[in-house]
Amino acid sequence: MFTVKSWLARLRSQVLEGRKKNQKQSQKKGRLTEPERPPGQIGILSLEVAKIMSRIVYLHRSLGDDEMSRLRSETMESEGVASLISRDEGFLLGLACAEKLEDLGRIADAVARLGQRCAEPSLRGFVHIYADLARDGTGIGELGFPAVEVDERVRSMETYVSLTADLFVELETLKDMEASDKRMQQWRALGGPKANVELFRQKFAWQKQRVRHLRQ
Repeated sequence: MFTVKSWLARLRSQVLEGRKKNQKQSQKKGRLTEPERPPGQIGILSLEVAKIMSRIVYLHRSLGDDEMSRLRSETMESEGVASLISRDEGFLLGLACAEKLEDLGRIADAVARLGQRCAEPSLRGFVHIYADLARDGTGIGELGFPAVEVDERVRSMETYVSLTADLFVELETLKDMEASDKRMQQWRALGGPKANVELFRQKFAWQKQRVRHLRQ
């Protein structure tokens, strides 16, 4: 049976153990390495994680002071909202809160699906923990994080999302260049006129290096 407190303790322990293991691997090999993938491919989980992180960041930003102020001073004060929905600020705030909770629920469902694919029991247990929180708020007070730490986590997610998007674009470019390189080799084998092979090969090498850098 999972509880929020025991779940957080187990998760923290596994995270610390993972960090120690990664540090040892880094000291032995000089840097961390990813599982081998076919050239020009990106793990589908990387894209899925980036998508979820993007939704988390968007939800977090939408709950900031500036967005809340804009909601109350602009959206809720608009004539369209007043005439079609209500002029009652409390009622409108309740609707906005319900919408945010629905967004959070959809994100939690996506995280839970990922958790079921993990080896760590604590990550697989997320679905039970969130169900308890959503049902009656049990243990929600134990989930607080300092504002500075939250901001750091959000920035880390933004960086991951940005780098994953860049990697996807660069991999598509690399894939096109690989196809062009094959066509060029076939053309030369058939005795076709020589193209500017050296310039293309140089750009090809730069593209591979760019992809390698983003993967690291």
